[in-house]
Amino acid sequence: MPPLFYFRMPRHPLLRLLLGIVGVLLMLAFSIVGIVLFASIALIWSARLAWLRWRGTQPSGEVFGAPPRSSASAARGADDSVIEGDYVVLDSPSREGSPVDVQRIP
Repeated sequence: MPPLFYFRMPRHPLLRLLLGIVGVLLMLAFSIVGIVLFASIALIWSARLAWLRWRGTQPSGEVFGAPPRSSASAARGADDSVIEGDYVVLDSPSREGSPVDVQRIP
């Protein structure tokens, strides 16, 4: 790296102390901004959920919610713990030199 980007601490002790204090204050300011942003987002999200529950409606498009059940599965009383689907088991072709074909020497 060129010497242009090197940061050397100043030799004067008071200037070193001042730069240290400025660095700590910057970290504190960024931390406070992050905490305030997180708290405001959490407050807005919880206020939205409280408003929707007070109105008696379900939040639509929830990312972490279960998908809505179809009327056919609800009518026949399908179990929620069962995942329906078609599955095919594929056998991998045995290759020469694969770990299955290697003879182990005791």
